[in-house]
Amino acid sequence: MLLAAALDGAGRGTGAAGEQTCTPVEWPADRRRILGAELERGTSVVIVVIIMVLWASTAVFSCRQAVRAWRDPDYARGIFFPNPSSDPAVRRGHVRGLVPFAGFLVSIGIVVLISAVAAGLPSAEGRGLAIAAFMPFFLCLGLHCTILWFNWPRFLVLPHMRDEIGTVTEWWRWRRDIRIALKEAAERDAQGHHPDSR
Repeated sequence: MLLAAALDGAGRGTGAAGEQTCTPVEWPADRRRILGAELERGTSVVIVVIIMVLWASTAVFSCRQAVRAWRDPDYARGIFFPNPSSDPAVRRGHVRGLVPFAGFLVSIGIVVLISAVAAGLPSAEGRGLAIAAFMPFFLCLGLHCTILWFNWPRFLVLPHMRDEIGTVTEWWRWRRDIRIALKEAAERDAQGHHPDSR
């Protein structure tokens, strides 16, 4: 490779004709540019490998967690799902949607791999393949959100949590109960001040 040839040339003190070779600091600009490109490419490959290993570990753990939560209600109740909300209903909603969330994590890797393949195809075919790769990504994300908000579709919800209501439904019922309570309180207050009630 170019990197090996450059390093090999740097290690020799003289060239083929007995002439003194340059040290790495004295290399011509084009050789330094080639070496820099090789190092940058190698660094990028290492970063991508690290990211893919971390993604694969997270996806495998999430799939295993979803399978275990599907079978064991006690395990599901002890799952800690990190999210910015402190509302217990929101946390339960995320746990209910563990199955599509695991699919969402898996689809991230599918998007990366297919996008890498699509980069080597003609523009039209590569664009179509990239769009197709994003479909399971958005599908799983959307299903997780619908389970969180409405506990639907039920067949993807953990079996022991299918009787719960979604966070949006719970919020809507809470608002409705508040309105009813305020209306009843206003009616009682109006009757208490009505002249006929004395």
